[in-house]
Amino acid sequence: MDRSCQDVHVQARAAIGGLWSRPGFRNAILVAVWLAAAINLVRGYRFALGRPGMGLGDFHVYLEATRWWRGGKPLYEYATDLGLGFTYPPFAALVLAPWGFLSDGAADVLWTLTTLVSTAAFGVVLGQRTRPEWPRAVRWAVSGALVAVLSETVLVHANLATGNISLILALLSLVECSRLFRSHRWGALSGVATAIKLTPGLFLVLHLLVDRKRAVWSIGAAIAATALAAVALPSESWTYWTHALWQTGRVGEVDYLGNFTWTGVVARAGVEGGAGRLVGLAIGAVTAVAALWNARRHWEDNPVAAAAIVGCASVVAAPISWPHHAVWLLAWASCCLLSTSWLLRTVGALILLLLLVWVPLGSALGVGAGGSALAAVPVLAMSLAAVLRVPVVVERERS
Repeated sequence: MDRSCQDVHVQARAAIGGLWSRPGFRNAILVAVWLAAAINLVRGYRFALGRPGMGLGDFHVYLEATRWWRGGKPLYEYATDLGLGFTYPPFAALVLAPWGFLSDGAADVLWTLTTLVSTAAFGVVLGQRTRPEWPRAVRWAVSGALVAVLSETVLVHANLATGNISLILALLSLVECSRLFRSHRWGALSGVATAIKLTPGLFLVLHLLVDRKRAVWSIGAAIAATALAAVALPSESWTYWTHALWQTGRVGEVDYLGNFTWTGVVARAGVEGGAGRLVGLAIGAVTAVAALWNARRHWEDNPVAAAAIVGCASVVAAPISWPHHAVWLLAWASCCLLSTSWLLRTVGALILLLLLVWVPLGSALGVGAGGSALAAVPVLAMSLAAVLRVPVVVERERS
């Protein structure tokens, strides 16, 4: 960058800083971004519940499976007309069973509101904790802008449309890893998330590497919740850990375009069968190891990025992950966008833009080679998180 360009940037920053120091301008920006956030959250509510007979498919599997189990039937023998069944550990049934006491309509509304609140909280935590040294008003403006953008992406819409629990679980790990609350006991959130769904278990490994006190709480919570489920649902626990867990075909086919994992990329590339699955899982395992190494070097100075890196690896390393699981890509793209690197800011902006236009772009490309190439992009982006450094300049308080 030559001297004249540097002078222009300095003058631009000074002008923006001068405007921001004026309360009227600052308040107008805050009102504008949070109004946009509120509008998009309302749009998300209408998207989830405004299509009769089209929404919350995963959530209704939760509801009907727990109702089936309460009726005295084996939990893991439940199946819809499409062959969909309960695929989570038994503790998830204890967590989700209370929703089955509500009518379908009331449960749909409350679950959708919970997902929308989680979306807003996800954006707020990213805005508040990625650059905690920024002034409070700036952080709230960034938070509002992130909520407005993230709530319009295909990944959040996938959670709203299916009623999946993935975004809520991601929020639990993001809250504790961001050190929004300083106590090591907040490590228990990832433990509870792991007992509900196994993939957050990679955060337990991260805690072992970077924060042993937090690891005690996270691993202890996972064991306690799993033991509670074993006492309350002994036969279901035996069935899950010895049989149902290993039936990955109950979740879906690995070569579907929506499978955002290395196993899916390899299968769509034409390497089928056991060999393809082995290759995909091997690449995923390497990605997970690299992500843990990268997260460890981010932990002290940028714990939000550390959480996003491990979260992305938990998605691509699994045999099957759908778009609603990949919300961690939103966290990593946001960290890039708020970093001090112009290259990473560009990468973050491009990823978020892609996720905003995903549906029309996917429709244009179809299910052939173009669609397969598009489906590989999120996997490549989440794998890139395992090796890239996300720089920030902070006056970091130590945990």
